[in-house]
Amino acid sequence: MATAKQSRIETLHRYFTEALITALEAGDPPAPTLSVIRSFLSDSGVKPVNDSPTHQRLARAFADLPFKDTDEPTATNQKAN
Repeated sequence: MATAKQSRIETLHRYFTEALITALEAGDPPAPTLSVIRSFLSDSGVKPVNDSPTHQRLARAFADLPFKDTDEPTATNQKAN
């Protein structure tokens, strides 16, 4: 049987989860919200499934990005040097 404290933590966890889902479903959440969602999933032990349709879509979208694999300096890595 769950203690009162466990029950309150489970309720808080459920409300927090629902708030994150609502923010995500609202469309185009800001980067800090996505970071919170990522951390929450990771902290909850959720692991990506590499053969899931969603993961495959993400991998294809990433492959289509216009990045080049070169050693040419960029504005970002020039600032770091």
